[in-house]
Amino acid sequence: MMADCMKCNSALEEGQTFCPACGRKAQDVVSRPEPSLAVILLASLGGLIAFFGLFFGIVGAVAEGGFIYVSLVACSLAIIMIAISYFSRRRQLHDWRQERQLDASLANCAYCGYHNEVGSRKCESCGAPLKLRR
Repeated sequence: MMADCMKCNSALEEGQTFCPACGRKAQDVVSRPEPSLAVILLASLGGLIAFFGLFFGIVGAVAEGGFIYVSLVACSLAIIMIAISYFSRRRQLHDWRQERQLDASLANCAYCGYHNEVGSRKCESCGAPLKLRR
């Protein structure tokens, strides 16, 4: 399972004690969310169509020239499906990172600067009320 560093968003592998980019302890990491089912299915179907497109390309090159057009259409469709799934996953990770940064910013006290746990209503250091997420 992959994880991200809370400070620099670098990818961490399982079993790493410190972030290789910034040196922060591995206990300060958050696991990335799993990709949605739509992204997985779109990428899988795109790969399957690409496989058959390449197969039809080989058949078209060796035996019957008409299969080359089928191959081009299938490979084009596969590239589009894989690109959509790739950019959808990137968007999911981007939204997750923004939400995580918002949670972290709301946990900082505006008066004393103390970093509280996410979800706290009052500062643990000075007792001032923290901003609540809407």
